[in-house]
Amino acid sequence: MLLGYKGTFLFTAIVFALANGMAWLHFKEMNSVRSFWVLQLFLAPVAIYFAYWFVQVIKDQRAANFDHAMRMNLLASLCLNLCYMSFLLSQ
Repeated sequence: MLLGYKGTFLFTAIVFALANGMAWLHFKEMNSVRSFWVLQLFLAPVAIYFAYWFVQVIKDQRAANFDHAMRMNLLASLCLNLCYMSFLLSQ
């Protein structure tokens, strides 16, 4: 509530960028930069939907609703599970 609608989206984008930076450091340290790019490929739909949703909220704050949040959650969980399965299958 303290951040408001736009602030919450901006805060989330910053945390997502920091998490990606830490993932980069981890995969680089493990000599597995290719895996980082695979992760980014699977997370691209999530980032695109997040940006789309943010634009919708800027236009109309009523778009910041449970339905969009659950769609985002479903998309992120599906994409990450597919990513982890691809990691397992490539071993």
